[in-house]
Amino acid sequence: SYNLEKSAELIEAQGFAKNKDGFYEKDGKVLGLTLEVPTGKKEREQTAVLLKQDWEAAGIKTELQFLDFPTLVTKLLPRTNEGKQRAVSQDDFDAYILGYGVEADPDEYTPYFHTSYMPPNGYNFCGYSTPTMDALLEAQSTEVDFDARQQLFWEIGEEICAGQAWIPLYTVSMLFAKNNTVEGFEPDFRGVTFNAKDWSLK
Repeated sequence: SYNLEKSAELIEAQGFAKNKDGFYEKDGKVLGLTLEVPTGKKEREQTAVLLKQDWEAAGIKTELQFLDFPTLVTKLLPRTNEGKQRAVSQDDFDAYILGYGVEADPDEYTPYFHTSYMPPNGYNFCGYSTPTMDALLEAQSTEVDFDARQQLFWEIGEEICAGQAWIPLYTVSMLFAKNNTVEGFEPDFRGVTFNAKDWSLK
């Protein structure tokens, strides 16, 4: 929850104090971050502005850096001077906004959360790594019983929420239309084609 009092308590416990500009500072260094924002989607650009307002109200100086999507991805998948892809370091970025969808098979998200998929081996940009998550992701990949596999993914979801590797901010509402001859068309938060196997024509 958004709690300015709790935020102040946590930041001040680390030895920070607010300066004359209202930002936290320690040893002459202002507490701040840069939020990398892909351009082209209005809701993401507007979300970045709202985050800046919220974080600065909490005393954290925030700079927004708007980049086209390919440029942002090159920052998340950095390369050496020789052009070889390398692991992400804490100096590559502070925070970024990206969108994602829920796929028909959630195993697609293994490259985002398994230890072995940190760049340059995959898309675990955040460097998220826990033995529990690795074990759950490995177990679901060999589980053939649907209900047992679903249970593993509920546990994976709980791990992601607890670890806050990603923080989902909102879901975009979408409008869909269909011809009346189409039956079984029931899009939901997972996407328009999620149940395409159930579609039929009258």
